[in-house]
Amino acid sequence: MCTFSNIQSFLKLSRKNISFLLTIAQGQTVLLLKAGISLFYSLEKAFKTLIMKKYLYICLSLFLMTSCGSDHYPSAENGLVASQYFVDACLKGDFKRAEFYILPDTANQQQLNRLKENYYKNSSDQRVEYRSANIIIEQDSVVNTNTEIITYKNSYDKIEHKLKATNKNGSWKIDVKYNENDKM
Repeated sequence: MCTFSNIQSFLKLSRKNISFLLTIAQGQTVLLLKAGISLFYSLEKAFKTLIMKKYLYICLSLFLMTSCGSDHYPSAENGLVASQYFVDACLKGDFKRAEFYILPDTANQQQLNRLKENYYKNSSDQRVEYRSANIIIEQDSVVNTNTEIITYKNSYDKIEHKLKATNKNGSWKIDVKYNENDKM
């Protein structure tokens, strides 16, 4: 099996043999051997460079694979921020991010799927308008320390919507099923 350490030891041994031959040889043979040695050393250098490039490409690929697939979204510190993150994700069509901000239950997941279907029923021009729309908070009603009702609309369709934000185990999430008749 040819490994990098085997090749390195061969190259070191070859250098010693070539040096020995140079001391014995005379005349034109010396010139020929010198040309062979310089070619040998440049090939050795190129080989090492290729191996290093290979490792560099592997490391770079691993770095990109681990950093690009990141699903880490910022946690919301209160109900208003959670609702803004959720609505922004829905307006931009990023339903994977929107899912991060909902309460994890089947009713909320089904409602989010309906929102997604409605979003993609819009024309591409309408989706562009939604993506560039701003969120306008009309009212933030604090029901108790763990619940807020947020009334908002977006700058594109200007339809008023309500969301319920709930603090569960220190994490603010959106209860999408709170107002199931709404469309984003």
